[in-house]
Amino acid sequence: MREWVMRAAWIAGLAVVPSAAARADAPFSKVTAFVSLEVRAPEIVGTLWIDRDAVEAKFPIDKDGDTQYTEGELFAVRGPLTNYVNQNFHLMWGGRTHPVTLKAAAFEERAASRNNCVKLTFSAPQYPAGEPLVIFSTLLSDLSRQGRTLVAISADGRREVCVLGPDVYYDSRRSAGPAAASQPAGAANATQKTRFGCFGMCLGVDSPRDMKKCPRCGGPVAALSGGPMPGKGYLGSHGGTLMPFMPGQFRLEGVLATPEEFRVYLVTEELDAMPVGSMSGTVQIWTDKMEQTTTHKEGLKASTNGAYLWASVPKGMILPLRARCMLDAGDGRGQRMVEFFLPDVVRVSE
Repeated sequence: MREWVMRAAWIAGLAVVPSAAARADAPFSKVTAFVSLEVRAPEIVGTLWIDRDAVEAKFPIDKDGDTQYTEGELFAVRGPLTNYVNQNFHLMWGGRTHPVTLKAAAFEERAASRNNCVKLTFSAPQYPAGEPLVIFSTLLSDLSRQGRTLVAISADGRREVCVLGPDVYYDSRRSAGPAAASQPAGAANATQKTRFGCFGMCLGVDSPRDMKKCPRCGGPVAALSGGPMPGKGYLGSHGGTLMPFMPGQFRLEGVLATPEEFRVYLVTEELDAMPVGSMSGTVQIWTDKMEQTTTHKEGLKASTNGAYLWASVPKGMILPLRARCMLDAGDGRGQRMVEFFLPDVVRVSE
């Protein structure tokens, strides 16, 4: 089995020679590939989402500059995309790597991330029932050293989520139990705590304790294996920006709930929402990169149910925004400054 993985790594290394500029850091959501797999003999059926900007960096096909992909533009890149997937995403069983066949390509928003993505539907035929499966991926690692692949796997009534990268692979024989985890190639077996993640592959949701449902989307959770979750600690349970507040105890989540309302939630390290209690403070809001000269400062007010602090945002401010909060937790230690980057409006149900 080890030989398969090392051979796949060697092939992937030949396929791409990234430059230093190409491997510059990028937002987690843009350098993470999302794959859902349904393992059902005699084939494996899958769906792959790749961020539009990552696709454009690999295969410049947006000729009219409208940041959208038409069916014709996707058709033109169908062959190169298929080759790229097969060079960097390896499904292995029976002693060899099995290429995938592209069934369809579309340009859609991936619901869990709200990013515009190229959605590829594919299959790998002739999969024998019960055959051990190994998955190795280097997708997007040529664009960023943070490039990772999140894979949600349905097999034999079991659900798993695995975080793959250049030195982390999936082996179904090591993940049959809830506490087992795939690990870096060559690493010694070690006892690891059971981790849980969102089966819908919400970026940044990773908990060491059993969750009833995903704290971001409310969907099902599954055993999480593989490497560290990309972007962990950056996205909160409401879909906003997560920042440290009281290390080891609490974090703060900044959310632009509407274009005219900014909210601050108090959450635990496990993303559980907490009442804001006696917290108080002020917020100063301005446009990122100072595209507008407008700045706004206001006192934060507690919501009626005490679930969050909020402040108004002036009409017409250009996104993204910056929000600098001066907050008093009511613990006698004075104010703490926390600054949020707010790239978009987040749909908050409460």
